[in-house]
Amino acid sequence: KDAVDNRADADAVMSAWRDVDETIESIERGVEATPEQELLAVAAILDVAAEEYGIGVADDGVVDNAHEYQDAWGFTQIALQRVGQVAATSDVERSATAQAAVAVSSLEDLWPELAPQIVRQADVSRIEAAAERVREVAGNID
Repeated sequence: KDAVDNRADADAVMSAWRDVDETIESIERGVEATPEQELLAVAAILDVAAEEYGIGVADDGVVDNAHEYQDAWGFTQIALQRVGQVAATSDVERSATAQAAVAVSSLEDLWPELAPQIVRQADVSRIEAAAERVREVAGNID
């Protein structure tokens, strides 16, 4: 963020991003979480995406804040990536993970382009429902 705010060149921004990403990955490797916990984290990420989308897009679909709209997209991309990283070892875990992936993937059309003026199918409740669905399938893992 500081690199972008200070208008650093693209190489400096990417270097800063790689440093942050590597730090996050090293922390994640040190944390053992169950598939249920991982999916609950995905649901929490979707909660943030819904909040950001609600700020970025008005009820009538007008994009009031492109930054928040794009942040929401980024959070859903991270959520989908996280679902793909869940180490499911049982049929129940694999099923829950697949269902969570479908729930997150189903949101794709909420971002028809990077910086639209209007999103015709805008509906923040879909993101909220996807988060609830992920929580539901996580809760079904025994």
